[in-house]
Amino acid sequence: MFNPSLYVKQNNLQRRDAALVLQDLIHRMSWNQEENILDVGCGPGDVTVSVLSNYLPDDVTIVGCDISENMIKYAQATYENKRFKFRQLDVGNSNIWMNWDEESFDKIFSFYCLHWVKDLKQAAENMNTMLKNGGELVTLTPITHPFFELFRKIYDDPKWREQMKVMKTYDTIFKSFDHQEYLQVLESSGFEIISADVKERNYTHTSLEEFLEYLESVNPFVKRVSGNKLKELTEDCVKIMLQEGLLKRKKNDNVVHEFTTLTVHARKVKQAI
Repeated sequence: MFNPSLYVKQNNLQRRDAALVLQDLIHRMSWNQEENILDVGCGPGDVTVSVLSNYLPDDVTIVGCDISENMIKYAQATYENKRFKFRQLDVGNSNIWMNWDEESFDKIFSFYCLHWVKDLKQAAENMNTMLKNGGELVTLTPITHPFFELFRKIYDDPKWREQMKVMKTYDTIFKSFDHQEYLQVLESSGFEIISADVKERNYTHTSLEEFLEYLESVNPFVKRVSGNKLKELTEDCVKIMLQEGLLKRKKNDNVVHEFTTLTVHARKVKQAI
């Protein structure tokens, strides 16, 4: 999540699942002319530009936001133009209103982002406030994922405790993503749940080497180690995943991991004017 080039190279899973969600939901959403769209957790911007935009009307304006300065700088340099803008934002921070306007977006999308957010309630309240009256929200989040278990086991290993201590800041990962609690948070923040779809998914990597690059691209802890230590950490991660059955090797050298996702389509409850 800190190396934009590597993330773009290895985010085919994110691109695939974002497209599947959009194929299913986009026709259920109502559209007006020249809407403003926000993509929360846009990363390096490639999914925003080459996946999300393909399912939206041609006259929309799209803003991508992400907590990572590296990701936003990459997105700005690579994709920004009259239609696409990219800005840094911690969606779980209560102090965003000096730089962001209330009720400025018609739709908000977020793919594989909110499970990293420490304060989901604050994030939900912020997104509700940024939406116009009756605006719609679509989020895709993992409920279970082998990396959740992997990160917990790495944290419990005394060898890596010092490097992994930052993990305590990722409460959602450490406790697992409680999707029922998330739905309650959305409702208490002023959203009406239109649909909530739990789905079992899997993804096949063509080789163990490809999987290792994917793991590195989404691992928030790799920036805390380097050189031989990074190689050792990666080897330990793979060993744990294979031993625990979190990663399955096939005869043709493919490796597969399985996970569960929650897709939510919600609407900001209209307030009487």
